[in-house]
Amino acid sequence: LIHIGYQKTKFHHELSHRDYLGALMNLGIKRETIGDILVHPDSCQLIAFADMAQYIVSSLSRVGSLEVEAEIRNLKELKLPELKFKDMVVTVASLRLDALIAEAFSLSRSDAADYIAGGKVYLDFEECTHPSESVKEGSIMTLRGMGKAILLQVGQMSKKNRTFVTIRRFL
Repeated sequence: LIHIGYQKTKFHHELSHRDYLGALMNLGIKRETIGDILVHPDSCQLIAFADMAQYIVSSLSRVGSLEVEAEIRNLKELKLPELKFKDMVVTVASLRLDALIAEAFSLSRSDAADYIAGGKVYLDFEECTHPSESVKEGSIMTLRGMGKAILLQVGQMSKKNRTFVTIRRFL
């Protein structure tokens, strides 16, 4: 576990996942060689192998425009960030992937189909390039660059023959 902290000042902006990942990539580290990056309000925790952890601690001094300090800590100190999400009840014509992606991420159905065809959509962590793929209750849909959503519940049919669904989108 690597803890990366910085001093808050009134002139700084909060560092994001993208800021930390960019700083690590700038060190020449490939994304596949590190684990999760957990962002907290004034710090970040990163999971990495011991040899990679030593390199990061000795090399990382800045993230964005801020000076940071990185140190190796015991895995027992890992704290998970609070998950933020929004639940929405919507109606869809069918339980097709393109319809659910469109509703979950406020897109048109054709834009959702374009993202799917472009290989940017994952269904249950596997790339899916078929807009007509059927989505089951409990399935996790990921749109690269925009987030994740879960089909929580499939409900009743509406008077217009559409299906009520509950979707949880992670923010």
